[in-house]
Amino acid sequence: MKAHKSLQAYKYYESGFVMAAGTIVINDFYVVVGKVKHSFRGNLKPLHVWCLIAKDGSVSTAHCTCMAGNSEVCSHIGAVLFAAEKANGKKEDQQEGASCTDVLAEWPRPNLSTPVPIVPIHDMNWGTSSVKQKNQNIPAVTDAELVNMLQDMSGFGYSSVLHRTVEPFATKIRKEAQEIIPSILDLFSEQNTNKTYLEL
Repeated sequence: MKAHKSLQAYKYYESGFVMAAGTIVINDFYVVVGKVKHSFRGNLKPLHVWCLIAKDGSVSTAHCTCMAGNSEVCSHIGAVLFAAEKANGKKEDQQEGASCTDVLAEWPRPNLSTPVPIVPIHDMNWGTSSVKQKNQNIPAVTDAELVNMLQDMSGFGYSSVLHRTVEPFATKIRKEAQEIIPSILDLFSEQNTNKTYLEL
């Protein structure tokens, strides 16, 4: 399989989902067992995987305790097989006397043994504890401070949405707008109450 690195099973192995793996010989078969983390539910107990492999390397049967394990073709089984193949390769290198500099560099895989709690988004802390503590110490803006800030902005010729909602700026802006664009109430006249639609 030249494209085996694109398989989901290989990605599970590379990401450290395989927690343990072992092999025992029974008659003419190798029994490979292992524990694999769940694909999406990391807080649950690990899955149990076993494979029955003939001496020629062919897989006779396999099983996993996940939902797709009954079909004997889930990716967790493949991840355990990749782990067993890697362990066998390391054993052969040690027997041949290969040193750590004779093989390609292997970076440490991330540790997934620590469970990550699943909480709602509004309960997540999106900053460090120091930043969160700093934000809690910021006092709220008073009404007088808000009016003074808007007054300074008006002095520089700036207008914001707050000017249209905070008094006395809101009333001033509304009057200026009425002088430019008359409202429907300003168009009302008692003389037009008896006219028809066509006359209007």
